[in-house]
Amino acid sequence: MGLFDSFKKRTSPDPNPSQKDALLELFSAFNDDIQKSGLSVDELPNGQGEFGLVKTNPIPTNTAFGSDAYLEKLRTPDGKSIKFSRIGSFSVDLFPGTHVDGYNIESASGEKLPTLWLCMYHKRNSNKAPKGFHFEPVSRVIPQQVAVKVPANIPARTTIAAPRIEPPAEIIRSRAWYKSDYGIGEKQSDLYLMHFEIQRLESPEAGYKILHPHPRKEGQTVPRFVSDTEIEKPTIRGRTFSSSCPRCNTVCSSPNEQNMYFKCSGCQSTWWQKQ
Repeated sequence: MGLFDSFKKRTSPDPNPSQKDALLELFSAFNDDIQKSGLSVDELPNGQGEFGLVKTNPIPTNTAFGSDAYLEKLRTPDGKSIKFSRIGSFSVDLFPGTHVDGYNIESASGEKLPTLWLCMYHKRNSNKAPKGFHFEPVSRVIPQQVAVKVPANIPARTTIAAPRIEPPAEIIRSRAWYKSDYGIGEKQSDLYLMHFEIQRLESPEAGYKILHPHPRKEGQTVPRFVSDTEIEKPTIRGRTFSSSCPRCNTVCSSPNEQNMYFKCSGCQSTWWQKQ
């Protein structure tokens, strides 16, 4: 059984405390290996062959969750999402000490597409798509402008004050983060942090201290505090998950699946999150 198989749905009882401790130690060691030998690149410098389409030039990703996130964002030339299933882990002489994962790929209509090869032992997900695929474009919400009607009898060069817009009585902070059984993740990025990678704080405000990727310096992180008001655990009703949009707070629904995919009916933003 692979390291991340522990996160698949299971019907057996939850592991006892000693098993959980052993699992956390295993993840900690895995994370240490990534920090020591993993790269922060879009394509491996010693890769050989067509990017992502051969074992000898796999797509660098960060953990199995990152591999899922990468594949979730891929689209076919006609803009459709793909279906993927992992076929196994393979040793490659070019990358000693790691393994390369193969994935069967199908179009939304079931057409067989080229097998993709990913290596999850790196510091971040690649921002490069393999030949024949592209990434889903990010939806952006353009703020509306306030139109001011100038009366006809106002002399030229007279300054007109814009109408005052009163702020709402209560400002709702966007739930840009989600909580799962094993950690927290950011809805519109690949960032997912296990419990042992974050620090719980109760004052001056309840939340978590995390190391967030630096917005301008590749491969570097900056400390950040994420409050409980920004984190949401999805609600479950029957076989449907509900979670609020990180952009406009519209409550959206997704089928009960291991990877929950949401598309907002309000602003059309899309995101995915783990159970």
